[in-house]
Parts: sequence; structure tokens; C-alpha cells
Amino acid sequence: MSGPMGGRPPMAGRSGAGGGSGGPPAGPRGPRGGPMAMMMGGPPPEKSKNFGQSFRRLLSRLRPERALIALVVALCAISVLFQVVGPKILGNATNIIFAGVIGQQLPAGMTQLQVEALLRTRGQDQFADML
Repeated sequence: MSGPMGGRPPMAGRSGAGGGSGGPPAGPRGPRGGPMAMMMGGPPPEKSKNFGQSFRRLLSRLRPERALIALVVALCAISVLFQVVGPKILGNATNIIFAGVIGQQLPAGMTQLQVEALLRTRGQDQFADML
């Protein structure tokens, strides 16, 4: 027997197929059942009874990868170094660019100190401090 459109017959009596509730199928593997539910709602993991022995076993398993681990640690240290030194270098570069731009705008024949003194006499102390 065919359905209304001439295709497959309607699936009556099966959950999640067509005219049902439209939700996921019910049963032990539904939204609240199955292996994931057991893992999520289980007791917390136990503490290691012998941490030293477990740690030594882990190190022995990682022995073939020690060169890569050393490389990762070295790259992490270099990354931290760049994060500390980078802003200092960027600040110095900004100061140099600022000094060049302001230096071009100074009147010809006047030193920076003379321009600062002139600005302070005019009451432009904030601009003089930037110079």
C-alpha cells in the first residue's frame, strides 16, 4: 500500500517518524538514557592511590616524545618573552614616529626646548608636555 503521494507507505506506530510527537525516539537510548548519561551523572573520579608510581609510568610512556615536549616548552617560554617585550618595543617605535611627525611641524630654526618654552608661556602646558 502506498502513501498519499505514491511513495513509501506511512510508518504508523513508530516514534519519531511522521505523525508522532516529533521528538527523539523514546527508550533506553533516548535523550536521558545511554552511555553518555551514565558518564555525566556518575560519581566523581577517585584520587590516585599512588601518584608517584603513576607519574613515573606516564613519563616512561612519554619518553619517545620528549624532544617534542621540550620543543613545546621552549616555544611557550619564547611566547611569554614576546608578550612581555613586544609592548615595550611597540611603545619605543610609537615614540620615534611621534617625535618625527612633531619634529616636522616645529618652526624652522627653533629647537624643541624653545618651542616647549613658547607653548608654556601661551598656556598650552599639555601640548608642551607631549613634546
